[in-house]
Amino acid sequence: MFSKSEIQAQLSKVLQELFDLPPEKITPGARLAEDLDLDSIDAVDLMARLQQYTGKRIATAEFKSVRTISDVVDKLYQRLCQHPLRSARWRNRRQPCRRWSAVRMCRRWSCWQRSDPAA
Repeated sequence: MFSKSEIQAQLSKVLQELFDLPPEKITPGARLAEDLDLDSIDAVDLMARLQQYTGKRIATAEFKSVRTISDVVDKLYQRLCQHPLRSARWRNRRQPCRRWSAVRMCRRWSCWQRSDPAA
């Protein structure tokens, strides 16, 4: 689990490496475009590096509302703190009925409620 301070430190390190920014300019309130002079191509590079750091795909739509360093930290924190089983629960929500083919999903409630998978 990542804390916001760890994310802030890693983001500061990435910004220093990629864009040669001095550490004193990288503050939580610093605006990406105005204060740090990052354009859209720089934002794409930053997103690619953050995807490597998090190990998760980051959609560009999520970063359209980001304006400051603290916004980036908040978005990354939300992304990293999502429940890891959320997608697995959705994927396993409909189990194939054993009486039907494995391709078709049974829509009968009695098959979903059954606790014995062998029956």
